[in-house]
Amino acid sequence: MPTLMAPLALIGLASLPALAAIYYLRNRYRRQTVSSLMLWEHLTQAREGGMRMQRLQTPLLFLLELLALSMLTLAATGPRAMISTTRLPLVVVLDDSYSMQAAGTKKATAREEAIDAIHDEYDRGRYNVRFVLAGAEPQMLGDAVSDRAAMDRLLEQWRCAAPRADIDRAVALASELGGTVGRVLVLTDHAPIEAPKGGKVQWWAFGRERPNVAFVSASRSSDLDAPRCLFEIVNRGDAKAHVPLRIDMVGDDKQRHAVHASTIDLDAGQTKSVFIDIKPDMPTLVATLGANDLAIDNEVTLLPANQRVVRVGLAINDAKLRGRVERAIAASPQALMTTSGVQLLITDHTVPQTGAWTLQIDAESDAAAYVGPFVIDRVHPLAEGLSLAGMIWAAGKSENLPGRPIIMAGNVPLLSDVEFPTGRHELHLRLRADLSTIVDSPNWPILFWNLVAWRGEHVPGLERTNLRLGEDAAWTTDAITQDVKLTDPDGKTRTIPLAGDRVTIPTRLPGVYTIESPRGMERFVVNVLDRDESDLSHRHADRLGDWAEAPTLRWDYQSVAWVFGLIAAGLLTGHLYLVGRSARQGSLS
Repeated sequence: MPTLMAPLALIGLASLPALAAIYYLRNRYRRQTVSSLMLWEHLTQAREGGMRMQRLQTPLLFLLELLALSMLTLAATGPRAMISTTRLPLVVVLDDSYSMQAAGTKKATAREEAIDAIHDEYDRGRYNVRFVLAGAEPQMLGDAVSDRAAMDRLLEQWRCAAPRADIDRAVALASELGGTVGRVLVLTDHAPIEAPKGGKVQWWAFGRERPNVAFVSASRSSDLDAPRCLFEIVNRGDAKAHVPLRIDMVGDDKQRHAVHASTIDLDAGQTKSVFIDIKPDMPTLVATLGANDLAIDNEVTLLPANQRVVRVGLAINDAKLRGRVERAIAASPQALMTTSGVQLLITDHTVPQTGAWTLQIDAESDAAAYVGPFVIDRVHPLAEGLSLAGMIWAAGKSENLPGRPIIMAGNVPLLSDVEFPTGRHELHLRLRADLSTIVDSPNWPILFWNLVAWRGEHVPGLERTNLRLGEDAAWTTDAITQDVKLTDPDGKTRTIPLAGDRVTIPTRLPGVYTIESPRGMERFVVNVLDRDESDLSHRHADRLGDWAEAPTLRWDYQSVAWVFGLIAAGLLTGHLYLVGRSARQGSLS
């Protein structure tokens, strides 16, 4: 379909009736041979003007001039015609947040409606399509495609399982990918903060405002004496809701056995915490709410908490100091006092080196009492929560202590850390407990809590077994291996390389993940728990923005003004030929 880039140039068509008027009002003279012009002067004066219309003369020349003017006017309008080989870049931003799984106005999900819409748009135009997933971080989805089948294969990877969508960053990335003439199409379920401007972005929303009741928090206690689960449930609607809550125990045979059933009453906008007592030996627990338009946030799975126990050994000769250390260690639920398989050794004298981390407490006889100000390396794990203001710390006077200083009194290091290439740490603590007040303050158990927790982060196994969608799983191994095998909730298996003894596993889908390594098989679960994303009260359906015609038409259509120009040139050439021939004939006669 031809398109005019300068339609105002059609004003030039006004020259056509002007040309016709000239021909109607002009005089036509025939050559006459006379002896004198004296007798013809009155006729010439009478016919040089006036309102008397004469018969149209020289119709062929008139027709050529009329057509030439028409062609020149059309050429001036900048006509463009679509060329079949031209494909316009189209970058589609896909809202990957899980609210897109909510049912839409056609009883389909917003995602399904969006896919139908992009199919229709693809069929209407000729595009090279690229996709950008708008999750917590924007992500390109494959390469550009120009056929429907390849586009559908990419859309199969659009899962809508992210806890949030940063669409602004995704649109910025899409604009860079599209270049100056590319179009950007946003497919989402909510209205933009500001309507798209500039003629580059269109915003298509397929959401619908509706109530929703969802889990927003879930946890499982690791306390073996009083195990319990905590669930936070929110009503994101304008009316009171009565929601059934059911908790099932799932064994190795995948069979569910009910352990709790109740009805939760929630006022509009209310969040309620529900505590459920469970048995210590219960395996996987699955909690479900009543059905609604968004099913993904109606179920959570809780695995038994991973007990990353740190085996702590004491080799302290000073009985008083040993008692203080034992009480501080007992405050940490991760610590297990033992004499075999020690992972963290605390001593007050030199011991043979082993694979265990060591904390050596040096009680020097030549000591001074320091009252601060103390310099603390706040980025070190041992410094978290420490506040030494007003403390008395008695220690030696030497300014030399192996390793990286963590706590200093002026230029005197009091606590230092030596890290070995194998990952083992050797800590040096200079302290005269009998002359210090720090051992009787909360800082003392805090220091050992930090020490045990830090060592626990490097104990083989999963750091946590129950995660929120969007959190990364941390897994540590002491086995000699280069990679581990991870099975996602959808059953797909992938290999993750190890860098050292610790690996961070990104989670993109809710459900249970399985890790296989030389240590055996371990599992962790990712649950959908996000208060804002479960809020469907602000979802929206609309189409906003418009693609500017001028930039995109230059890509969609190619100029055909030269065709009209050539036609005009041919007509004018014929015109000149006829005029010249008429002149030659007149001269001959």
